[in-house]
Amino acid sequence: MTVERQLIRDLAATLRAQVAGLVVKDLEEMLEGLSDDSGLANVWEEFCVQVQGEHSFFWETYLEIVEDFVVGHIDELPLAMQRVLSMGTDVGDGWLDDPEEGGVVPIFADDVAVMLSSDVLALAADFESPSIERYKARGYEGD
Repeated sequence: MTVERQLIRDLAATLRAQVAGLVVKDLEEMLEGLSDDSGLANVWEEFCVQVQGEHSFFWETYLEIVEDFVVGHIDELPLAMQRVLSMGTDVGDGWLDDPEEGGVVPIFADDVAVMLSSDVLALAADFESPSIERYKARGYEGD
């Protein structure tokens, strides 16, 4: 692996973690969610419960909310950072094998959004809190 490629991967990983963290923060700030009387603190915890257990009737809505936040944060990044994230995808990594001479580095927006949404899903799968544990203990399997 070239030094340049390693730098791109390292920077892309840093950006991915930052954007995923911003999405988590956005969801934590949404105090009124889709579940009624769940005892969960916010939409982030509702999403975590969905990821860690059975999906509720609202699963697609949760995914849309996450994707909207992901896309919004990507769009706020400088173009150079969007390109770095794009090169961090499988498609972008493949493009690096045979870049166009003198061409512009492309942005694979859909692939970036999927990659970052997957990062948020992974964070949700591992997230724990007392209110989530109480929710699970009551035997809820989705709302």
